Amino acid sequence: MSAGFNSFTDFFGMASASLKLLHSDAGETHGNTEVSHTGGIDARHTGGILVNPVCKYMVVGDTTVSATLGAAWAATMSGGVMTKSGYMITRLAIDTRCKSFPVVTVVGVANEGADAINKWTVSVAVKSRACAQNLMGAISYGGSLDAVSLVASAEPVVIYQDNMPCASDIVHGALDVGGQCHALLGEAAPSPTSQFFSLGAPASCESCGHKTYSFNFRRAL
Repeated sequence: MSAGFNSFTDFFGMASASLKLLHSDAGETHGNTEVSHTGGIDARHTGGILVNPVCKYMVVGDTTVSATLGAAWAATMSGGVMTKSGYMITRLAIDTRCKSFPVVTVVGVANEGADAINKWTVSVAVKSRACAQNLMGAISYGGSLDAVSLVASAEPVVIYQDNMPCASDIVHGALDVGGQCHALLGEAAPSPTSQFFSLGAPASCESCGHKTYSFNFRRAL
C-alpha cells in the first residue's frame, strides 16, 4: 500500500507507469456494539475501524491489468486486539469506450487480514487507447464497438466477532463482459466466444440502415 498521485493511497499496489492512480477512498467506518441491560439499548461502544477501500486508475500505457479476487491485506493489531481491519479484493472493473481512456476500478471489503479460501486471479490485456476494446476476446461481432466493460466479482462472506471480522471467504465468482456496438444491416450481431455464454439475446434498435446492440456475456470463475 503506497501513496499515489495527489496523495491518494494505492490500497492494492497496482499503480505503475502504465496504470495511473486517479482516486482512492478508504471507506472507513467504525464497528459498533449495542449493550442492553434492561431490554433497551443502554450504551453503544465504538469498536475498531473497518476498511472498505476503492481505487480508480487510468490506463496510460498498454498493460495487462491483473488482480486476485480474495487476496487480502493485513489488519492492524494492538495488544492482541484488532484496531483496524484488513481487507480483501472482491471486484475488478475495466471500462473502455469511445473518446475515453480505459478506467480500472478495484473494490475491497473489510476482513480479518487473511486471504480467502477461494481465490481467482483475473488478467486482462488493455491498450491505452480512447476506444472500446474487445476485452479478453469475449465478443464475436460485426460492425464497431462503442463501449465495453468487464467486471470480475465475487460475493464476500464475512464472520464478525466483537464487531470486527474474524473469518472470511468469497463465493459465486463470475466474469461479465457487456456493452454496446453498432453494425450495418446484414452484419453479424454480437455473440459470445467459446469461453462465455450470453445472458439473454442482445437487445437491438434499428435506425438509418444500421442496428445498435446491447449485450452481456458471462463466464464462471
